[in-house]
Amino acid sequence: MDNLYLTLPNGDELLRDADLRRRLPHIAEPSRLSDADLRIEGIVRAVDATPSFDPAKHRLTGAFTIDMTVTPPAVYFTREAIPVPPPPSAEVVAGELLDRVEFERDKRVAAGVSYTFPDGVSGTIQTRDEKDFRNINGVAARGLALVVRADVETTLIFRDKENVDHALTGDQAVALGEAVHARVEDIYKVAWSHKTAIQAILGDDTLAEAEKRAALSGYDLTIGWPA
Repeated sequence: MDNLYLTLPNGDELLRDADLRRRLPHIAEPSRLSDADLRIEGIVRAVDATPSFDPAKHRLTGAFTIDMTVTPPAVYFTREAIPVPPPPSAEVVAGELLDRVEFERDKRVAAGVSYTFPDGVSGTIQTRDEKDFRNINGVAARGLALVVRADVETTLIFRDKENVDHALTGDQAVALGEAVHARVEDIYKVAWSHKTAIQAILGDDTLAEAEKRAALSGYDLTIGWPA
């Protein structure tokens, strides 16, 4: 921590170690000068007499006052309270929650669907993006065409996330598509339920703003999702 110095006679200028070296360039280590030698240079050591404070609640402004009547002279740095930002409105909290619901929904949809294929092998149907869903819908549509034609001989190949190929009859291809869309629908239903609950809290006229904010802040959006 820097030492403090004041210029004599009235303490018009506050100096720190770097300032002292610039002011006394002819002296190698001016901070080691005795008090008497410093006075010869028109400078006196000072002490930081600023009362202790919590830096989380206050900050120094850079301004200061001095007391030259005490020995050594005292420097009191001015501090100010750090403004405490107002809490977010219930509407803002609700908006953040709704965004988190959508993120959770999309994350769960994109995680894929665990599925036991007709060959008895368990794998994962990928549902990362529109391309994956086009692939699933395409297989299901081709399967439906086989069903309509009563074609029970032709099989379709579906490759899962684990790069395992599975042969599907028309009925099985349709069932695969239905399973994926049922899973996605279950996820969306939970998301809708959460959104409805959040909006109900926000729109509850019997609750004060602080009560809405507290209820929304404590809302648990991790529950209800399908395993």
